[in-house]
Amino acid sequence: DWKTFSDFPKVYMEKGDIKIRLFFKKTPFNLNWILFELYDGEILSIENKEINFIVYPNPAREYLKIKSHYSPKKNITYKLIDISGKVLFRREKFNENQINEYIDLSNVNSDLIILHIYDGNELISIKKVRINQ
Repeated sequence: DWKTFSDFPKVYMEKGDIKIRLFFKKTPFNLNWILFELYDGEILSIENKEINFIVYPNPAREYLKIKSHYSPKKNITYKLIDISGKVLFRREKFNENQINEYIDLSNVNSDLIILHIYDGNELISIKKVRINQ
């Protein structure tokens, strides 16, 4: 699956092996302006004004609710990840018209988790969630 980016200052990608293909429409071009940097910090949000997710309660205790009027193009996947990068929870849903998800947190033993929401293979939202136990 190819992703197309245009008119962007930076593109953030998930950790792991990624193949990048560059296609230039205008020639001649100068490749000196392309900079690839390794960023080892945390990404706590993705800004996309077209996609809005409501994640509550935050801080959470027993459960987490996710709501949105967003209609996924492909399967929707939820991942809860602790601060060490371990995936604590993963759920994949198919043929969802809108988002209305309930996640039980009784087995989560972490003070801070990161919620990743994917539409197919595209990471569309990242939310930081505090857990009060």
